[in-house]
Amino acid sequence: MFETSDPKHLYYVANRVTLFPEDEQILIKLYQPLVGAVAVALYQTLISNYDPYGIVSDSKGIYSLQEQLDCSLKQMFTSLHKLEAVGLVQTFLSDNVFNNLLVFKLLKVPSADKFFATPLLASLLKEKVGEETFHELSHKFAKEAKLREKPIKNARDVSANFFDVFRLPGDEAITPSSDVIEAAKENKVHEEEVAQVNDKDAIDWDFIKEQYEVYQIPASEVDNKKNQIRSLMQTYGLSEKEFVDESLPCFMVRMN
Repeated sequence: MFETSDPKHLYYVANRVTLFPEDEQILIKLYQPLVGAVAVALYQTLISNYDPYGIVSDSKGIYSLQEQLDCSLKQMFTSLHKLEAVGLVQTFLSDNVFNNLLVFKLLKVPSADKFFATPLLASLLKEKVGEETFHELSHKFAKEAKLREKPIKNARDVSANFFDVFRLPGDEAITPSSDVIEAAKENKVHEEEVAQVNDKDAIDWDFIKEQYEVYQIPASEVDNKKNQIRSLMQTYGLSEKEFVDESLPCFMVRMN
């Protein structure tokens, strides 16, 4: 996680993703309750700021994002971190002549079924909007998905295949010519990556377990209390060692 107090810190956007109307609905109805309106606006702003012909020297200061969003630097980074956490944005630090240039990679809004199939996202949405609204949203998107296509019953596929209709000279169908192979290479592009929750854990749990092991505190105690430990470390800004030093006396009292 990165944050700076320098509004002139340079950034550029590495790619663009396409937002269809269905994506906008998911972004606003499902993601906005999690990340907030400023974060959604930041995501949309980064999409619009992508310049396919831009070069690194065209990079702007992050103050330009603040101006577009009409928010403080702190608000902007808080919103960015939320986008990173749910996987809609990846942030990189690129070392070059501009010194630690911020690079934003955008990821595509996933479909509603993928959102609800991600327990971390679905659970957080339920916590944010309440059980009743959560079920309403789930039913709404499920119903819309089912209406997009009607089932085909008691039927067999009688569609013509390629070779029923077209003929290619020689053995081109088996071994494409060098022209075709080169054209495929020339037109190969990266598919838009879909957002996935960034659930990488920055806490060194092995270190904590090793420190406790010295005092015969089993690793299972740490595994069972991970959420509580993480919450305490975040609340008080503790490192792994600081947490162990602060918590050991409590464990020792309980064991005695």
